Amino acid sequence: MNFLPKVPRLRLIVVGDRDEFCPLPQLEKLFEGQPEDKRPEIKVVSGSSHFFAGREKPLYSILLEYPLD
Repeated sequence: MNFLPKVPRLRLIVVGDRDEFCPLPQLEKLFEGQPEDKRPEIKVVSGSSHFFAGREKPLYSILLEYPLD
């Protein structure tokens, strides 16, 4: 997970609030020192684990609504 701040042009991270591999508090801490305009947007799928099992519709909605430009 420590590699994420080094990913060029990373703009969006979708995470489950029950993610056992990438807990939200740890994910947010990774980007604390970065300027606001360099941080990716973090979207949270409630009730979801790392693999979004049973929460595919909310995940799909987030991805559909995100601008690609």
